[in-house]
Amino acid sequence: ININLTIKTSLIMTIEQAKQIRLEDFLQSLGYTPVRQRGNKLWYHSPLHSESTPSFKVNTDRNQWYDFGIGRGGSIIDFAMLYYHTTDISQVLKLIERESPGTAVTPISSFRQQSSDPSFKDVKTKPLTHFVLEDYIRKRKVDIDICRQHCNETHYSLGDKRYFAIGFPNKSGGSELRNPFFKGCIPPKDISVIRREQHRSECSIFEGFMDYLSFLTMKKRGYAYGRLSEDQDFIILNSVTNLSKAIPLLEGYDHIYSFLDNDHAGRETHAKLVEAYGDNVVSMSEHFDDFKDVNDLLCWIESKHV
Repeated sequence: ININLTIKTSLIMTIEQAKQIRLEDFLQSLGYTPVRQRGNKLWYHSPLHSESTPSFKVNTDRNQWYDFGIGRGGSIIDFAMLYYHTTDISQVLKLIERESPGTAVTPISSFRQQSSDPSFKDVKTKPLTHFVLEDYIRKRKVDIDICRQHCNETHYSLGDKRYFAIGFPNKSGGSELRNPFFKGCIPPKDISVIRREQHRSECSIFEGFMDYLSFLTMKKRGYAYGRLSEDQDFIILNSVTNLSKAIPLLEGYDHIYSFLDNDHAGRETHAKLVEAYGDNVVSMSEHFDDFKDVNDLLCWIESKHV
């Protein structure tokens, strides 16, 4: 089964569409991973020259890079021109699109589809068993049994091709999709809610389902999160733009624990939670201050236990 999930709505993306692609995702597609992270700063060994000390920095809030080794920086376009040794914008856009399956044309940061969108067809779900997806879960350091409990294996068609991904259902019947090459959603887009039968006084809120699964994994493996337990309710936004759908459901909780990402969008979303529920909202970002999100923290902890 082909899992190269490029969604094309035009032959070549525009400059603005290219700039929507997250630099860290593009670098990952080229085979470059960050050596370390400090808040919204990712540090790499430069893709543009040989070096032993990382001098290539990506600001994830601004989606900009700077290479201290050569004194150059800018957008994904500026990087691609240097990386591919060309100033031909048309060629650069083709190369960015080629290396960015799943983010090209419909970028991750602004993936939107309406419930009437016919792109996804013949959707079928089954228990999660495919080795490609299991390998992806293990690379994210998430417990495979926890993932199987909350997710499924979703198969679907785009055009005349058949694909598959990890599926995480939302409350409206849609599904968040993840695999090593793709991040998207089978509409309708909505939040996911995990509530116990009995009323709980605490609720934790996450931006994405990988962070939620990472939290459960950390609890299972004994990585402490203060007094927090799994005996609470959970809301997964599946996008910070869904916050307005979650706000009414948070009414009545004594404590709302915010596990939102350490970036501009995450901080803004947390501020809106505080505006709505005041002191009932507790920021948990101090537990992963030097990391992008909960999964990033889990990956770091696991690397120390190898």
